[in-house]
Amino acid sequence: MSANSILNDHSLVMFSKSTCPYCMKAKDALNKAGAKYHVVELNQMAQGDKLQTEISKMSGIRTVPQVFLEGKFVGDSGQIRDKLAKGDFVKELNEKGLIKS
Repeated sequence: MSANSILNDHSLVMFSKSTCPYCMKAKDALNKAGAKYHVVELNQMAQGDKLQTEISKMSGIRTVPQVFLEGKFVGDSGQIRDKLAKGDFVKELNEKGLIKS
């Protein structure tokens, strides 16, 4: 499984590690916003290191979480929480049908 195949299959994707506190904060923020997203727990996959290297080349960062919307990197934990707090990102997600009704 490649990063591109995951990004092609899901509109909103978070690459995460289940033990990462920053990932937990980003998930909490997305959940509170009602976002419909797909989580890839890199530390629970045999190919997790390979996937992390792939997404790092796309985003320019090595850390997790990394959130992608329609195949484009949109932020890490702090960036996503800031975008959600400002409201524009929630509006964008809603327009794309990615907020639970």
